[in-house]
Amino acid sequence: MRLIRACLATPASGILCLALFLCTVIASADVRPLYLYAEHHGNHVKLLWSIRQWRKGITGVSIWRRDMSNGRWTVIRKEIRPGVMMDRDWNAVDTSKAGQARLKKLLETRIASGKMKIVRPQTYYERAAKAKPAQFLGQSMVYQSDYDKALLSGFACIDRDVSADKVYEYGVSFVIDGRIAAKPEATSRAEVIRLNDRAFCTEVSVTQAGSGSLLLKWKSPFRIKGAGIVGYRVYRKRLAVAEDFQPIVKSTLGPANAKNQVGFWHWIDEGVDTTKAVIYAVAPVTRFQTELRRSIGVYMPPVAPAQVIFKELRADQPDMKTVKLVWTFRDGVAGLYDRLVLERRPQGDVTAQYTCVSAQIAPDTTSYVDHVDLKPDTEFDYRITALKNGQVVGEKTTWFSAADKRRPAAPIDFRARYVEKGDKQFIAVHFKPAPETPVAPESYKLSVFHGKEVWGLGEVDAAKVPKQGINAEFELPVSGGKDIEVQIKAIRNWTQSEPVRVKLHVPAQELPEVKVKSVTEGPFADQCVIHWEYENIPDLKGFRIYIDGKRVADEKTLGPKARQWTSGPLKFDTDIDIRIEAVSKYGKLSSYNSGKTYRISRPNRSEKNIRALEKAVEANDLKTAKRLLRMGTDPRDYAGRFGAVDTAALAGAKAMVELLLAYDGRSDGLNPLFKAILDNDVKAVKSLVSSKPRLVASRLCGNDGLTPLMYAIRLGRKQIIPILVAASKNKAVINAQTSVLE
Repeated sequence: MRLIRACLATPASGILCLALFLCTVIASADVRPLYLYAEHHGNHVKLLWSIRQWRKGITGVSIWRRDMSNGRWTVIRKEIRPGVMMDRDWNAVDTSKAGQARLKKLLETRIASGKMKIVRPQTYYERAAKAKPAQFLGQSMVYQSDYDKALLSGFACIDRDVSADKVYEYGVSFVIDGRIAAKPEATSRAEVIRLNDRAFCTEVSVTQAGSGSLLLKWKSPFRIKGAGIVGYRVYRKRLAVAEDFQPIVKSTLGPANAKNQVGFWHWIDEGVDTTKAVIYAVAPVTRFQTELRRSIGVYMPPVAPAQVIFKELRADQPDMKTVKLVWTFRDGVAGLYDRLVLERRPQGDVTAQYTCVSAQIAPDTTSYVDHVDLKPDTEFDYRITALKNGQVVGEKTTWFSAADKRRPAAPIDFRARYVEKGDKQFIAVHFKPAPETPVAPESYKLSVFHGKEVWGLGEVDAAKVPKQGINAEFELPVSGGKDIEVQIKAIRNWTQSEPVRVKLHVPAQELPEVKVKSVTEGPFADQCVIHWEYENIPDLKGFRIYIDGKRVADEKTLGPKARQWTSGPLKFDTDIDIRIEAVSKYGKLSSYNSGKTYRISRPNRSEKNIRALEKAVEANDLKTAKRLLRMGTDPRDYAGRFGAVDTAALAGAKAMVELLLAYDGRSDGLNPLFKAILDNDVKAVKSLVSSKPRLVASRLCGNDGLTPLMYAIRLGRKQIIPILVAASKNKAVINAQTSVLE
């Protein structure tokens, strides 16, 4: 990425830039080559520096930092070059997204306007050193835009690796010809304060200082130098008016006490109407003109005794014929009044006169019952007045609204069922209004509950519900696969009936995919055990398993709790494709999973099992032979004079031949041909012979053990023998074998 070296175009502009970047008190006799200022800001520390004495070979500056608790200096920025904003040292600029966008825009604007151009770093330092430094009698204020310019020009950086409630000391030194100095040449301290844990102003108080004047006092918890606070801003607004705070003080630079330590600050606000309540806000201001959190102070004008006799007045409604008024007094008001008067008027009518309810209430009374015929929505303004020698010394008002608090009757014959239409789910309900009651409902509200979760289902206008009942459908607001409770209530004003509940199950629209966890070897070598994972779903019925696309097990044998299945006998030395799908009680199927491939491997040769198989074949022991074959014993490894199939065929053991042929791993077509000869299936023999030319040429009538022709001769298959003879090319062997028939 291209390095952007930007600096001011003229030495005169350089003077102005350095004046803006200066952040410390500079005395005229001070000739230090570097000046540094560090200030805590939010969750990071901002650093600014300026150069007052140029040295030959300067290429940049290094930034140092140490924790005041251990005192060790550490270099945190090895080299920051002047006039450079580079991709290799983004820590030298504001790395936040907003900060980068702001700096990029500022850089492009200044280059486009000709106020900045590309120069060599050394040239930039030479110009900066020749510029006459401006002298300041006080601390200069650095605004955000000026700090952005400092970042772009290489005279500022940001340290984000700081901890709260610690004091750090920062240092800056020249980098000359690529060498970093042994120690900092200028230092500055910064106290990092946890902003959320401390109040910025405490004990804010507002008192009257005279006619039309208010005195504000507040206490600062900061040590001003460490926190970087240069003053406070004060805002004001009226309490009874909807308006924003208006600034009345931009900044106050001098605290009430000397040495800028923790103490009380003050401000006198003149020309204020002291008969009205006022709210003040006080906000600390940092060197970067950033406001910290505001603290509030409230001024309340002196209150006449007539407004503080009563503490509270409350109106309650026991029934539709009485209103009970209850009031309380403030502390220390006994003896200020000699009787109480209670009045009422229609609510909201300020032109109407109050009607006296009772004019002679004892001073120690705290309640009164007003007997009046009420109708729903009747509203009154009540006023209680305290009098002393016929003069009003206190009053309190309250608002009252009558309501019919009797509960409406709950609906009857409430039923709910689940309905599915396409890909949407609905709840169909039926209910009837209760027989005529003194309190008729205004509406019926339906809700759905699942555990602690509640969803509104809908509301039905009671006027539209006939006596014979109503049927309605509402779209289900909850996903399927849950046990829910449908509830209905009758509503009138703010009262409601007892709920009527119906429980039902909502089937899942889609079932999750079944995940095949592992496939292991089964009890026999020709079997496998499939293990899978699946979440518990209320309406799960079971699982279906497919091997090579053929269903081998279903939900009848694999229920919802099944998580493994053992297969039947499978063919050795083949790869099988296993897939599982879940089935719900409502016929929903999960998506077909991606499947898993497993190989049925024949175990290593076992001489012991081979000899056991020989004995089982010779003894026609089907049970033992089947067990050995399923353990992986290959009938082709038979060690007798003839093969296992030959031996069984010569003995006429048809069942044994079929068993051995099923486990014979040969793929040259002899197994099905032997089977066809055994079954005397002429059609199958013709098909096999015509489709296996290599078989005909080599094995059909060969001399390697019991051939198909010899097998047909021994079994006396007179229709099959001519077919085999005609298909064979080895005539000499044919003549020798057919002589047996003659």
